[in-house]
Amino acid sequence: MTKKHKNQSKETRVYAYGAYPSVENAQLVDDIFFRAHRLRNDLIRVELDYRQERDQIVRQHSTIIRDLENEHAALLAKINQKEAEVKAKSIEHRERCLAPELKDLRKQWNQVGYKLDKERRAEERRLKQHFTALPSPRLEELQQQMTVAKSPATKGKLNKAIRAEWKSIWAATNIDADMMVAEYAAIDRNNVLDSQCGILWPTKNTIKADVARAIKDGPRIRSYDGSGRIGGQPSTKGISVAKALADGNNWLRITGVHEKCTRGHAARLSTAWIRIDSRGQEPVWAAISFVMHRALPPDAHVTNIYITRTRVAGKLKYEIQFTLAAGSWTKTIWPQAASARLT
Repeated sequence: MTKKHKNQSKETRVYAYGAYPSVENAQLVDDIFFRAHRLRNDLIRVELDYRQERDQIVRQHSTIIRDLENEHAALLAKINQKEAEVKAKSIEHRERCLAPELKDLRKQWNQVGYKLDKERRAEERRLKQHFTALPSPRLEELQQQMTVAKSPATKGKLNKAIRAEWKSIWAATNIDADMMVAEYAAIDRNNVLDSQCGILWPTKNTIKADVARAIKDGPRIRSYDGSGRIGGQPSTKGISVAKALADGNNWLRITGVHEKCTRGHAARLSTAWIRIDSRGQEPVWAAISFVMHRALPPDAHVTNIYITRTRVAGKLKYEIQFTLAAGSWTKTIWPQAASARLT
């Protein structure tokens, strides 16, 4: 049974501030942005390779899918040929020429594509369900050890051994289990990337969530222009805003909160120290300076911290985001500053 996060029942809001580049470990911040981008593309590439391998397995086990794919490709070739003919005819007569049969070809192509997707999904479900294996004494022994194991390290080792035993059983007993073998191979590749990326785990979780959304919408490889987002959920309990403004903890502290008055409005010039890496057990910080134009409620908890960077007109624009959770929200008003002026 999963325990509900104590901040999940609270209303959350995002406080975003325009920021300046980090004045602390600036080169490391740039490296982490690039590592995050590379990890995302590597995870997307693993997903694309898995889909290609999965389609190949499905194609081998279904003659219906092979026939539909051939028909789909033949219709696409006819459409391309007809479009080329219509374009050449329009150029020759210097006016737009219509081809009524082209509309029928496109309609047939869409219908065959729909049947192909439907048949692929049905075949994938059948293959995933058809992986029952012969009983294995070794597997039963590992499962019994898992029920009595207590430490997370022991459970992790047993889980890996159980997965390896399942894969050996599938490979030796049933060819239809190729689907599951391919899926677990993709999981293993993801685990290798996870261990070798050199990124702190809040950023890794943020990237994995982004990849999960991209997989649903259609995974694509992105080019790197310096944009990205690092950070995430540093603690399951959250960080009190009051503590972050006071002395902070190993993940966040906010310093330099003071009053300066410009055109009658009080502005807060602050620096957020955000943990982006570790050196042994010591945190490595990024110092992000920003204008706190909107006060952080001291009774709220910071559940997520992000540093985002986007390229606008050839320049990199920084932004810092705090996701806050609170039981109730009241407007926090800065005390009126004296008639001081920025120098």
